[in-house]
Amino acid sequence: MPQVVISGFADEAVYDRDVADPREQLSVFSALGLLHYTPRFVNLSGKHGGNKNVIYLDADEFTRLRELNDEYDMKVSSLGTPIGKSALVEGKPSKGKYKSRQEVMDDLDKAFTAGFKLSTRLLRGFSFYPPEGDDTGKYYQQALDMLGKIKDSCEREGFLYGIEVETGLIGRDGQTVSRFLEDLGSPNVVGVYDGANVHVQGLNSVGEYINMERRLGWMHMKDYEVPCKKAIELDEEGLKHFCPVDVGLVDYGTILCYFKSKITDIGSRLRGFELTNFSGGDVLMELEPHISPKKGGGQFGGHSGPDGMGVALRALTKLLDRAGLDYRLRDYHSIKLRKMAKKIA
Repeated sequence: MPQVVISGFADEAVYDRDVADPREQLSVFSALGLLHYTPRFVNLSGKHGGNKNVIYLDADEFTRLRELNDEYDMKVSSLGTPIGKSALVEGKPSKGKYKSRQEVMDDLDKAFTAGFKLSTRLLRGFSFYPPEGDDTGKYYQQALDMLGKIKDSCEREGFLYGIEVETGLIGRDGQTVSRFLEDLGSPNVVGVYDGANVHVQGLNSVGEYINMERRLGWMHMKDYEVPCKKAIELDEEGLKHFCPVDVGLVDYGTILCYFKSKITDIGSRLRGFELTNFSGGDVLMELEPHISPKKGGGQFGGHSGPDGMGVALRALTKLLDRAGLDYRLRDYHSIKLRKMAKKIA
């Protein structure tokens, strides 16, 4: 059976979320026993306000980040890009800043560069914000057209674009994301499921997973501990009750039963895009816990701190053990083997 590759948004693991120092990110992740991470915000300047999304790093910064990856023996699983988390329509109030088609495609080119530099072809992305207060369905075709351009470029460059299901976006539920994927009809575009993101909208976590399973690429692992009979107001202050996956209200036990039954199909969708960073056919789960009691999470980032990330990882491994899903963490023998490989190289 394929293994679960456990990764996560390492910028959540730093002490101060405003200084997303990659050395601190990798120190925490390697100390927790993780072998992979998902770069999102990176700060190589050490200054408050110096965070950048990974796709906006310059050549020197990529060199320094690759050196740190080698130093800590950490592999990149996917890139946490901001592509598709922008307003679709110019001149109308929206939760995201408007970006033109050219700006979106320029960002995608930057993501390709980052992927080539960091040895991954997996891009986490989104499905665009509609105007506030308007019927989302009116903008489906316009969003599909933009996603079609992204798909075409990913097919040319050999990248996999994962559409994350998330509050407020046009692809806010599993049914809409699945419709996008069916209409796009490409192996270069998959869905990224997040149980907490659907729960906070008052949606059924299992039902939305089933909606996405046929074209699921990978999963974000976070949970929510407060019932949501209707959608929480989409703002940073409203989303404060994220929690580890073993104590929340998302039915991950049932979801992982479905996941396990389809694990070979799900792993096959990543084969060829992961390069050397994990074995072809393995499946990917990324920690994005947002469990800092003060800062939590929202539309544009989240925070857990070093301790919170440790709690989140232990909760996930407990869940995987219960489901009978295999995974691998750092151990003494793997550390020795990597040191030997470095000496030989």
